[in-house]
Amino acid sequence: MAEFFVENTENTPKTGPQIHKKDCRLIVATQPLHYLGSFSHVDAAIEKAKGRYHAISLCPKCLPEKTPTA
Repeated sequence: MAEFFVENTENTPKTGPQIHKKDCRLIVATQPLHYLGSFSHVDAAIEKAKGRYHAISLCPKCLPEKTPTA
């Protein structure tokens, strides 16, 4: 199972904050993150993030296999 985080800001209102895996190299240490949880598939992390954010997107580096969701 992988651990997922989402940027804790709405700095990109059109696409929303990005979901990242825990070991993503694009996560900035000073960036506020919200822990989504440990899931066997990114779809579960997406559903949880949708409950908190109006729009979300996926990191192109650590989650390239999925298309962004709005």
